Amino acid sequence: MAPGVGFGVLMTLGTYWVFAGSVCVASLVLAGIVTLLVSSLLLLNQFPDVDADRQVGGQHLPIVIGRPASARIFLLMVLSAFV
Repeated sequence: MAPGVGFGVLMTLGTYWVFAGSVCVASLVLAGIVTLLVSSLLLLNQFPDVDADRQVGGQHLPIVIGRPASARIFLLMVLSAFV
């Protein structure tokens, strides 16, 4: 979630605040959407590397909670972004 927050909250919301001088509800919603989409993309990118990462001691979400549970979290984040 940290890169998603970096892109969504810091970059998107920060840019809006700099140009508009304030923060509105629409900018918060936009920041939330970007946060969810970036985080879900990075989660999806971890799926092909599970076996190799497990061999070297990696500890990301698909290894810790498994691929099926991680896939449900991915689906939840993507659907939440579009809602």
